[in-house]
Amino acid sequence: MKRILLIYCFLPLVIIFSLKAEAQQTEYYNSPGLDYRQAVELFEQQSYAPARDIFDRLILEKVLTRELEKENAEYYSTVCAVELGDKDALKKVESFSSNYPESKWLPALSFDLGRIYFNKRQYSMALESFNKVSSKNLSKAQRSELNYMKGVCYLKKSDFSKALSSFDRVDSRSKTYASGAKYYKSHIYYQQGEYDKAYKGFKSLENDRRFKKYIPNYLINISYEQGNYQQVIDEGSLYMSKADRKSQADIARLIANSYYELNDNENAFEYYKIFENQARRKIEPSENYRIGYTKLYKSKFDDAINNLV
Repeated sequence: MKRILLIYCFLPLVIIFSLKAEAQQTEYYNSPGLDYRQAVELFEQQSYAPARDIFDRLILEKVLTRELEKENAEYYSTVCAVELGDKDALKKVESFSSNYPESKWLPALSFDLGRIYFNKRQYSMALESFNKVSSKNLSKAQRSELNYMKGVCYLKKSDFSKALSSFDRVDSRSKTYASGAKYYKSHIYYQQGEYDKAYKGFKSLENDRRFKKYIPNYLINISYEQGNYQQVIDEGSLYMSKADRKSQADIARLIANSYYELNDNENAFEYYKIFENQARRKIEPSENYRIGYTKLYKSKFDDAINNLV
């Protein structure tokens, strides 16, 4: 009898604990905490759109009770907006920076903010953000991206020394940024008159699908500046048929000038004709004189007057 009574005494307690455990389990699987963890997992898998939707819902419903979770949710939502190119991404970054001025996420967010400014071509503001980023906190790919973007920013500000330094730090094996860094470095060398370095860099990009249409002009201009007139003629003749109309005019000009320098007025005249017909800019006086001279050589006296007067 006592045994039966003991069972009946403990039975309500067993039921209560079972119900409590079931309620806790139900709360776990239906709680904001589970949604938060799911969103974090999606974020880590780079599934930014569904992750953003969950974070934004949790923020809007104000169901996250712990301050750290609320801060993290806003950070993750902000990064998702940046990665997805949302129109309000810049506003969200600035809002987070204002709401959480002591946040551990701010250095990483400076990278994202700089990227937004960079894509908007606001290079001074981008550089200001990038200079707050510690590269040691970035992945290898992000470091290459950072240095590439900083290099472009410095280039736009005509700070060639810092631009070269930034481009030098881009990983040469980066499929996304190595070619771009080399192209801009070669451009800087060209601007500074370091033609051997520029030629070597541009030549290595001759078959790069992103830059190959720009390379011939650089190579031919470098050869011309170095006085390699026969090389200008040889390479220019090959590139003419591949170039667009604007580039064809410039290549024709350089080939004509090269023939002129080699005292071959017959061929110079032919290429000056192409240049005159396709040129979209005002012809320099020195070149007008050369064009007029070759026309005189060909007994085109009336035409020559227009260039020589």
